[in-house]
Amino acid sequence: MDTKKWYLSKGVDGSLAAVLTTVILLALRVFGINAESEQASISELVVIVIALAGGIIALIGRLKAKTKVTM
Repeated sequence: MDTKKWYLSKGVDGSLAAVLTTVILLALRVFGINAESEQASISELVVIVIALAGGIIALIGRLKAKTKVTM
């Protein structure tokens, strides 16, 4: 089976994007960023969209994968 570096994997890239954006969103909530303002609402929406895109990329990448990921 062919192998490739972990950073070349769409599954890994998508998963990292989803995890990082979710962590950012949680951090905003934990530190009390006011989501009532228009700017905060837009920022939160952008983070959620990026997390969703990351999850979709991870799923598609994993389904299409033909090589094993190595460290």
